[in-house]
This record gives sequence, C-alpha cells and structure tokens, in this order.
Amino acid sequence: MDGIKDGVLDDPRKCHFDPAKLQCPDTDGPDCLTAAQADSVRKIYEGLKDPSTGKLFWYGYEMSSETLLPGHVNNPFGTPLNYYRYMALQNPDWDWKSFSFAHARNFAITEEASRRLGPILDSIDPDLTAFKKLGGKMIMYH
Repeated sequence: MDGIKDGVLDDPRKCHFDPAKLQCPDTDGPDCLTAAQADSVRKIYEGLKDPSTGKLFWYGYEMSSETLLPGHVNNPFGTPLNYYRYMALQNPDWDWKSFSFAHARNFAITEEASRRLGPILDSIDPDLTAFKKLGGKMIMYH
C-alpha cells in the first residue's frame, strides 16, 4: 500500500484483516479459530461500544498488536479492579463477577465514571507547551 513491494504494511490502520479467514472449516483445531473465537477477535479490534447505541466508547486494539492481548484479554477484568471498586463505584464490596459491559446499566456506570474521573486521570491533551517551559524532557520509542 505504500508503493514498495516488500510485503510489509507500514500502517496497521490500513490493514483490513477479517479474523473469519482463520476460522476452522470443520471442528476446532490448534491452527484455526472457532466461530466464537473469530467473533471475539473481531470485537477486540472494533473496540468497546455502548450496548444501547452502538457508539464507540473506547478504541479497539490495532492490527499487529496481538502480542499485547494475553495480558489484557486473558485477564478477566483488564481495568484494575480497584478503579471500579474505589473510584468509579465507591463500593469496597463490589464483585467484578457481577459486571458486564454488555449490560447498559454497567456501561452507563463506566461512561459516568469516565466523565467524572477523566479530567483527573486521562492524559489526552497533546499540548506539551507547559511541560517544555518547565524544562521537561521526554524519551519515546516505537
């Protein structure tokens, strides 16, 4: 896609891979995905959507980020439990097993907590002017 015939995609956002291509033709096997697994992978790439409106709430994983998935997807609750327990819900007795993003009520709780706590916790402003004026130095790698 970048004009060079090297077989390498330089921008993962341009990859339109369909996980169904890895779906097992018959029964489950070690080198293919079940229909449910292929659907899960598709949903991971799509991101978290509001179950009531279908509107995107949180971005999905990019194609080629698969090595990051085991630490997040295999974790039964990727967000630190104490964020929900003490900050979002302010309920030390909260049990994560009762929570599902598929339920509109739980999603609304997440959305409200994001609005309330986002200005404190999120680092989404790309303006680093104040950081630079204070002599800040940043090391980045890709």
